[in-house]
Amino acid sequence: MKKLFLSLLVISVFILFSVYVFAGSITIQWDANTEPDLAGYCVHYGSSPGEYTERVDVGNVTTYCIEGLIPDTYYIVVTAYDTSDLESEYSNEVSGEVKNLPPGNPVGCKVVDIIND
Repeated sequence: MKKLFLSLLVISVFILFSVYVFAGSITIQWDANTEPDLAGYCVHYGSSPGEYTERVDVGNVTTYCIEGLIPDTYYIVVTAYDTSDLESEYSNEVSGEVKNLPPGNPVGCKVVDIIND
């Protein structure tokens, strides 16, 4: 099990994120974990760096759209979990901003702000 956590930690450090922001939603994408007992991923997010008030089990996918967001800056990390329900450390943190746009004008931007602690 220790090997799994170390592997997940190493993989999470090297995750490459692509984050696209639209009014009210953020889509996040990451590289897959290759551990044979991988069961899925959780996306954690919140409006303060390092403080994740929301946790969503997204299953075994590598892209997820967080919807229903109010205008704010969100800080996001991903964890992987195995078939024994053991969860990895947080990945690198990324951030994205949901802007208050006028109705009917959905404009997206690619966020390249990656925060390495």
